[in-house]
Amino acid sequence: MIKVENLSKAYKKNLAVKDVSFEVPVGSVYGLIGLNGAGKTTIIKTVTGLIKKFSGNITVCGIEWGRKDYRRNFVFLPELFTPHHFLTGWEYISFMNSLHDAGIDRDKTLALAEKLAFEPALLNKKCRTYSKGTAQKLGLIQVLSTPAKLLIFDEPMSGLDPLARAQFKSALIEAHEQGHTVFLSTHILHDIDTMCTHLGVINKGELLFSGTPSGFKEKNEVADLEKAFLKEIAK
Repeated sequence: MIKVENLSKAYKKNLAVKDVSFEVPVGSVYGLIGLNGAGKTTIIKTVTGLIKKFSGNITVCGIEWGRKDYRRNFVFLPELFTPHHFLTGWEYISFMNSLHDAGIDRDKTLALAEKLAFEPALLNKKCRTYSKGTAQKLGLIQVLSTPAKLLIFDEPMSGLDPLARAQFKSALIEAHEQGHTVFLSTHILHDIDTMCTHLGVINKGELLFSGTPSGFKEKNEVADLEKAFLKEIAK
């Protein structure tokens, strides 16, 4: 679904990402994990086309980065997400889905709202009235309701309380079971172990591992993902 080859990105003279290569298999849930500042967001933003200047090659669904139709098959939710204040929730979802030539499936949207404990009546209100957590849930509802083949998230559980996090993980697993491929970044390791079929470990801009969670734990000879991660970045 995603193929990244020899990706490097520098800010002035500082290399944020150094010669990173990995693949996100079709039908997988691929989690990119690392400490804050490790390079996760730079990779996500480059893959989504928000960062323009870099070295390396990227393809999504076989479409090369830079082509006009490159973004056709994916939808992206950034960490710092703010919906358009002048739109209602329904209007925001309608507008975003129209970018993928899709309308609103009201039943699916309401089911996702219920799953994420989002009060349906809020969909009729302007987004400027939403709290940070409520706005984040709206973004998640919109992404999960899209027909796009690939769902990309940067720290999707930022701003969510523990209950909402659990509800989002359940909704994400359901989306995966319905055929979506998911690519996300996070520093919450427990989420990776319970959601992801594959993971990539990034530290100081370098990719240390790409594979399955079980393979990562086997590599580091421990049964706990957090211990495996700490052992890996200490090498």
